[in-house]
This record gives sequence, C-alpha cells and structure tokens, in this order.
Amino acid sequence: MNKSTARELTKAMVIHSLQMSFEPVLDPRRRKGVYDASALIVMATVAFMSGCQDWVHVADFCKDRFDICKILGLSKAPCHDTFNDFFNVLDHEQFTKCYTSWIYSIVNDLTGQVVAIDGKALLPTKWEKGKCQCHLVTVYLADINMSLSHVMTGEKSNEISAVSQLLDILSLEGAIITMDAMGCQRDTVKKIKDKGADYCIALKGNQGDTHKSAEFFFEDLNQSKRASLEELIRIDTFKTEEKGHGRIETRVITTVPAYLALGEETARWFGVKSVTMVESTRYIVAKKTESTERRYYISSLETDSERLSNIIRKHWRVENNLHWQLDVTFGEDDKRIGSKNAAANMSLVRKTVMTILMAYDGDNMSVSRRMAHCSRCPEYAFEVIKNLV
Repeated sequence: MNKSTARELTKAMVIHSLQMSFEPVLDPRRRKGVYDASALIVMATVAFMSGCQDWVHVADFCKDRFDICKILGLSKAPCHDTFNDFFNVLDHEQFTKCYTSWIYSIVNDLTGQVVAIDGKALLPTKWEKGKCQCHLVTVYLADINMSLSHVMTGEKSNEISAVSQLLDILSLEGAIITMDAMGCQRDTVKKIKDKGADYCIALKGNQGDTHKSAEFFFEDLNQSKRASLEELIRIDTFKTEEKGHGRIETRVITTVPAYLALGEETARWFGVKSVTMVESTRYIVAKKTESTERRYYISSLETDSERLSNIIRKHWRVENNLHWQLDVTFGEDDKRIGSKNAAANMSLVRKTVMTILMAYDGDNMSVSRRMAHCSRCPEYAFEVIKNLV
C-alpha cells in the first residue's frame, strides 16, 4: 500500500468515526432525497471548521471538497437549500442527545471537574416585543473546554426550568456545578446534591434574606465588630494580584462555614457548607482611580479559599472560552435566522467545531488560526478531527 492510499484510508476512517456519533439522528424531511442526516451534519461540521459561517458557503465547500462527500457516501454535493431545509426541521433534542453521548464517550468521569452552567441569547432569532425568542442554557466542562449539552428555552426567565431539565437528564456524579445567581435556587441545589455532585453558586439579591445575611456578616467581619476568636479560627483567606493592560487587580477571597455567615438561613440550603466573599479591587494606573466590588457565593464544599477561588475563576471560561468565541470567531450574533430551531441547531454545530478545535494539542494556535489553517490545509483538518475521534 503506497502512502497516498494509506492517507486516503485514514481520512475515511476519521470521517466515518465522526459520522457514527450522529448516525442515530433521523431525517425529518418529507423528501429525504440522496442525503443522509449524519452526512449533512458531518459536512456542516467540517465546513464550519474551515471558516464557513452560512449555508451558501457550506454548499460551496462541499463542491470544493467533494472528496469528503464521497467518503460520506454522497453522490453529489448538497446545495445550500438542502442544508437550510434540513437544519430547519432537524429535531434539536435528538441532535443534542447524540452530541452529548459523543462527549460522554470522550469524557466518562467528571469527578472533581468544574461544570459551568450558563445561558446565552441567540440574538439573530426572531424578536417579539423587544425580547429574544431563543435562549440556550449550556453545560460547559470548564477544565477541558468542552460543551456537554444545552437546552433551548424561549425566554431568559425560563432558564431556571432549563437548568432543572439539564440536571435531570445528565450524569454529573462527582462534578462541581457552578452557576451565576440565576441558579441560586433551593430546589436546584438539592437536585445537584441528589445527583451526587457539589455546587458553588453566586449569591445575589434574588435571594434577599440569604444575601443580606452574608452581606451583613462580611461587613461586620471587615469592621471587626463580631470577629470573635472562635469565628477567626474558621476563616480561610486567599489573595491574588494581577497586573496588566494598565491596571492592577487584587482579589481577596474569604471563606467561612455557612452557619457563621447565614445563621438560620443555613437550614434552607441543602448541603451548604461554606460561604465565600470575593473582594476585587481594581486600580487604573493612567487615571489613578480605584474601585472595589464584592461578590458572594454559597457552596457545598468545605472552607478552602484557594480551591474555591480557582473554581469561581474557572466558571467564567463558559463566557470567555465559549460564548465569546461563538460571537467573535463564529459570528453567531451576526447571522439572521428566522427559525429558533435552526438557530439552535447551527449553534450546536458550532459547539461541535469548538470541541474538536479546542481539544487539539498539536500546536499552540488560537481557534481562529486553526480554522484558517483548516481552510488552507485539508490534511490539518483531518489531523485535528482524528485527535478527538
């Protein structure tokens, strides 16, 4: 077997391995034609990896890279209407289920991993009375930069029920669930503990009495009004300082047992063991100005300020490493899509691409540079996919 033949066989194996992950997806179109559902998903994924951002460009990619179409068993390159029609009616729940199963086949143990849950509006979808009609609540594996799953909801106010739905369907044993104040609900923390996981969740004014208890305690603690020796023994503090971009940011993380900070409120939160205050002080060098912000968190983990600080920082990877990339690198907010089902399906294709690109450890390039390299060098694209499948 010569090198060229071996290379083509490797390509076929890589593509078929990816296709198998989506084989259970059914084609809901009345006229299914000659295009298999899993083949269309794989073609869209490889095209998005190469920088395509709409179905016209994806269809052009299929013509240019007909060798991939042949590997997938397609007799001709699909046109943009085929992709548009297919992703408009594709059962999003079924598509997501296949994607999640694929991720679980890669990562089968979440013990100790930070799992961030956060919502994002799909701005290109239809608006009614000034409100976006589609939000996606995403479960993100912050330690390895992979989306595990997501749920589509009509409005931001429905995100609490979406979180509950995700907790019901996912296996999260041993994980550390992080959320913003939206997830700070008594039913939610109980469900997390019932699933065998831990939590670290932002505490804000939406939980009035609990938030006030924590706020008053740390205020008094700073003023040394009620910092008795017994309380000081149980206080754990960790400090970080970062310099760059013309500013100096200092963070002081203070963690205490929950019963000290919350008092009677402790009993209302299932499994809560600690309360953390993050006090961030930002100094702008050029303007010589300083500002201070305090944020509060409840957690089922023991008092360990350094560990909790790392967990809190990792939560923001869902914003910085996922949502930012979707908006800036993939232009998710720039594409007008009338159907929220199609928008959610396209978002899942982008997340599939993000998973593949960010899992590659063969170089130090950014996601956008890897996409550009995939478009210039087809062999590189196959190498990146092979790394994961």
